[in-house]
Amino acid sequence: MNQKTTVGLVIALVLAAIGVWWAESGGNAPTEKTASGPKALFDPPLTDVAEFEWMQEGSPALKLVMEKDKWRLTAPVAGSAEHFVVNGDVEKLKGLKYSTAYAKNNSDRPTDEMAGLQKPTRTAKLTDKAGKSVVIKIGTRQSLSSKTYVQKDGDDSIYLVDADLNAELKHGLSDYRGKKVCEFTPTDAIRVEASGDTQYAFTGGMASWTMETPFKARGDRTAIANLVRAVSQLSADRFVEDDSKSLRPYGLDKPRFVMTVQTETKTPKPMPAPPASAPAEPQFDVANHKYKIAFGASADDKVFAMLLDPAGPAVFQVTEAVFKQIAVKLDDLRDKSICDVEPMKAQKVTVSSQGESITLAKQNGAWTISSGLQGSGASSADTTAVEDMLKSLKDLKAIGFEATESSIHGFGSPRSTIEITCEGQLEPTRITVGGVTASKTGAYVRNDRGGVVAVVKADAVMPLVAKPVEFLSRDLMRFQREMASKIELGFPKYNVVVAKDGDAWKFTSPVLGNAETSAVNAILTDLAMLRGRRVVGLAKDAAKFSLSPPTVRVTITVNNPPKPKPTPPTTQPGPDAAPEMEAQPPSVYAIDITRIGDVVHAMAVGGSTICEIDGKVIDDCLMELFDTKVANLEASQARRLALDGMEKFAFEKSGDTWKLLGEPTFGVDPAKITETFTTLNSIKCVEYSRYMGAKPGDYGMDKPLLSVTAECEGGSPITLLISRSGPEKGGRYACVSSTRDRIFVLKQEDVDKLTKKVQDFQRAG
Repeated sequence: MNQKTTVGLVIALVLAAIGVWWAESGGNAPTEKTASGPKALFDPPLTDVAEFEWMQEGSPALKLVMEKDKWRLTAPVAGSAEHFVVNGDVEKLKGLKYSTAYAKNNSDRPTDEMAGLQKPTRTAKLTDKAGKSVVIKIGTRQSLSSKTYVQKDGDDSIYLVDADLNAELKHGLSDYRGKKVCEFTPTDAIRVEASGDTQYAFTGGMASWTMETPFKARGDRTAIANLVRAVSQLSADRFVEDDSKSLRPYGLDKPRFVMTVQTETKTPKPMPAPPASAPAEPQFDVANHKYKIAFGASADDKVFAMLLDPAGPAVFQVTEAVFKQIAVKLDDLRDKSICDVEPMKAQKVTVSSQGESITLAKQNGAWTISSGLQGSGASSADTTAVEDMLKSLKDLKAIGFEATESSIHGFGSPRSTIEITCEGQLEPTRITVGGVTASKTGAYVRNDRGGVVAVVKADAVMPLVAKPVEFLSRDLMRFQREMASKIELGFPKYNVVVAKDGDAWKFTSPVLGNAETSAVNAILTDLAMLRGRRVVGLAKDAAKFSLSPPTVRVTITVNNPPKPKPTPPTTQPGPDAAPEMEAQPPSVYAIDITRIGDVVHAMAVGGSTICEIDGKVIDDCLMELFDTKVANLEASQARRLALDGMEKFAFEKSGDTWKLLGEPTFGVDPAKITETFTTLNSIKCVEYSRYMGAKPGDYGMDKPLLSVTAECEGGSPITLLISRSGPEKGGRYACVSSTRDRIFVLKQEDVDKLTKKVQDFQRAG
């Protein structure tokens, strides 16, 4: 473009601007307007706008009202509004400022054609809470500026406001209309009802829901709260049609699902002055409302829906995910708890199972046996067993429900029935446990009060089918272990007795010697506070549980501290006189223990119950109590070692040197000699097969596998004989030559440590 062309365009633009100015000013020279500087269009200013009407050419008039501090659409359709969008436009209108006002006789007043106010494209009406209204007609934008001509109803003046209102206030119905379909507070819900594919009705409130139809049952508070919340937050993904002539295309002529939520809102009334005698009772204004939403056909992962309200019958769409949150199945809304037992409030429990029955009552916080279970002779119940059963009942959850009761449920011959009476409860709760499902993975349970049949996990009912005896006390033995003075183990063919001698335990029968302290302590620890895992039978069933006779009877003698000697009434001791003490006889506790396979049973002698106990108890009772140390040898004092097994050889120490007898040139490794002495000193036997009177030949000691002789300075030789045979459970029989009639068992690994050749002792190199 050349320079002449550019200059020409600039001149043309200036002339055009002058022409526009000349036209708007009527051809007159500029004069001072009525106002100078921005001034508020509304004086006094508008406050507390409660209604907003918005009219645009070619569109239906919109009307919105302020309800509870939120804008709500009332025309052309009723429903929620996008509060911040509406409020933004209302605030903009309230805060309009004008820079120029043209009175009717003002010579500079723009023409009707220029102002565009004879037929405005937009008109707004604002009404405050007092009912005072203002109407603003919005005209055209002033040429070559961002200002707009407006006029107020009842005011002949035309105002030039400092905003391009046609650009800034272009919102319509789709902009003002809120997507929220239902707006209510979830805690106000008092009824939830569904019809169509699934039918039910729950009444109550967020604290407690009860199913009214199709039958009486408890509702799941959390599940129903989630449903109510989903309805209260229901938003349209897209509005399809506001006043449809036919609902059939949307599947809403016969909806597949209809959800109704009824609310009750209580608003406190002003408190009147109370009479002098009593405070005034609070009064409320109560408002009820029903929100009924129908759901029809699906299209492109969206579901057509409609709020069944004459004021807002719009068809809209929601996503399938939102629909699933509302179209909840009945079973998903039912309380999965079988009963509402509170364990801490239970006062009486009756359990019937396998032809036996027991009634338990709580007294002073402890459970006692009030009746039933003939022959138990017990009065104290096992509190833990009762509380575990009550907790299992409270935690029992249904994985499904049966519509009607059937003979296949097994309630004709139930596995157990449990009746619980709780504090403040008029009628007891009764639970019946039936049979198992065909797959054996579930079990049928019935709450007899409501007649509801539920399916629960099969293993969940195991605590509920316990035999009545399992509620008897599991305490078997209790004493102060530090006061124990004697332990007697009675086996079918012999007895073993250990007694306390000062601070040490001694073996007193069938032979004398030191006792294995760790084994004694293990027995005392096990028995001092022995409780069964569960009660399995009564004393009369002892033979059934192989306790007559038992594997072992353990008898513990426990010393009792002396007590003050009774003082004759005629004798009055001095105030500082120490009471005279008298010895008390010891207490004796005895228990029978038997192992059957992997299960161990026990019964206190004179007791009434048989319990299953930890297998460690019998293992500890079968441990060797006689001193298990084979030999006492000090490796630093070693002077002679001889082995006779795979090979026969012997070593002797001369001065500080070890020599192989018969071969003085053999290089002996002293460390290997020390290692063997250390092994002999540390070896312990597993058990004694015979403490005395054994015939060595019966155990293969006449032709031993290995003979090991060790001698220390100043001591006598000790010879360990190891047999070629051993017990079925493993190991080798062995004895010490000084007591050849005392046979014990060594571990094979210890035998292997002693089985050596002469080369094993040779010095390297």
